[in-house]
Amino acid sequence: MAEFFGGPRAPSRHGYSIAGWRAPSPLTLFSTVLLLLLFAPAPQVSASAQATEGATGASADKPAAQGTLSLLDALQLMLKKDPNVALARASVETALGSLEVQQAGFDPLLTASVGGQDSEDPTSETEVLSVEAQSLSAGASQLFRTGLSVSGSLDVTRTETSPGASNVGTISFTIRQPLARGRGRDVTGADERSAELSLEASRLDLQHRIAERVLTVATQYWSLVSAVADLEILRENESRSRRSFENYRRLVEADQVPAADLVQLEADVMSREVARLSAEQTVFERRQDLGFAIGLDAAASSALGLPSDAFPTAGGTTDVDPTAPQLLDAALRDRADMQALDLRQQSAEVLLAAAENALLPRLDLVLTPSYTGFSADDDISGVFNSLTDNIPSLSTTFGLSMSWPLRNRAAKGLLRQSEASIRTRELQVTLLENSITNEVAIAADAVRSSAEQLDFAIRAVGLFERALDNEQKKLRASRSTLLDTITQRDRLTSAQQRQNSAEFALALALIRLRFQTGTLFEMNGDDIVLEFDRLTTAPDAALTGAPSGR
Repeated sequence: MAEFFGGPRAPSRHGYSIAGWRAPSPLTLFSTVLLLLLFAPAPQVSASAQATEGATGASADKPAAQGTLSLLDALQLMLKKDPNVALARASVETALGSLEVQQAGFDPLLTASVGGQDSEDPTSETEVLSVEAQSLSAGASQLFRTGLSVSGSLDVTRTETSPGASNVGTISFTIRQPLARGRGRDVTGADERSAELSLEASRLDLQHRIAERVLTVATQYWSLVSAVADLEILRENESRSRRSFENYRRLVEADQVPAADLVQLEADVMSREVARLSAEQTVFERRQDLGFAIGLDAAASSALGLPSDAFPTAGGTTDVDPTAPQLLDAALRDRADMQALDLRQQSAEVLLAAAENALLPRLDLVLTPSYTGFSADDDISGVFNSLTDNIPSLSTTFGLSMSWPLRNRAAKGLLRQSEASIRTRELQVTLLENSITNEVAIAADAVRSSAEQLDFAIRAVGLFERALDNEQKKLRASRSTLLDTITQRDRLTSAQQRQNSAEFALALALIRLRFQTGTLFEMNGDDIVLEFDRLTTAPDAALTGAPSGR
């Protein structure tokens, strides 16, 4: 082996003097490198990547009133109980584990071994010699994200024979720098970077999954509100029918009106009871559906309180512009699933660069400085003296190492897969963009249309109330029939139910528009902030002339 510095040098326990410069001993060098590799700070996952458990917290946490349930209460329960959210959170943990696996490739690696041998040497001319040998070795290695790898080893062997003992100690380093394949952070750290992007995408998937569950629970909540309101309408209608029946029965008993019409009124009461019983069943079903959406079992769903929040009003929602460019831009920017897909496309591009590099031959520059010492001390200290005594020179070898698969089909296959993944992500982005812009336009138009329908429905109810009042006055003045009064009352009930349906449709349209534009909630760090006003109003970007924002 060629001498690293050239020329003989006097051994010393503390180092070597070379051209006026006193070099530290190889043992000191090895110990320093070993400590650096052992205590080098491991790369940490970013705080945003680690925060997965707290990604479903919400700021509003007020308890429900006794016997009632607000929309925010229902959403809070969903965040705690819904298995769908727990499954999405588990996917984030899986992605975090994948990142840690990729980071492990850059962790320092320590090795150590101890061995012994007891044998006899039959080749001696005088007598059979007994030979005992003990060996100790330790090493450390580190791969850096640039592709450079450094390793060091310490080997000590003690051989005891009948004449005496000999100790041989060797310290060596291996420094390997890729020149072609495997060179650079973009290549060596590609899998780690891809895992980081996948983790961030999984966290956005969790956020989008929560948005889907918020939409589902809010939809079921408003459905229950609608069912309860419809039940109240039918109960009031039944009450009016009973009052009419009782009043008419007293008139019949006083011989003021014919008894034949009493049968018709009693039949009307019965039909109202049937409608009310059906509405009560609907309320029960809607409450169970809400509990199921929250993540509760049947018993817990039955114990839910009745909704305490009223439907949102139509104020200002008639100004929603389905074609507002700010609305579409905000949706493409704020939707978590769109952001997640963008990150996965970046991840595919990172792997593509590594796949292209894998087509190159493996060409490494290898540098191996080392030295071997010797000690003939019989005591145990001679084992370690061999690392500093009788060292002829510090030697090194260097050279080039190359490997080149001639067909390299594995690398070509990985490149083909990476290119296909890039094309797939590009198509997925296009499809999602088209879907989002289409759904946003539909949802915005639904808000505008539902607000107009609600306005007409409210005015219709007012007119039918006046019409029923007039019909009852005409009946008392004998200028109308009982059948006309019942018919007018049915028209009022139908108008009230249409108003209830219009309020329900507007509430759904608003929550769907918020979902489609990615503005259902805000993120405060890793916490989800739920606000009732945000869930029951249109985004500012959807309003004509309003700035893009909340």
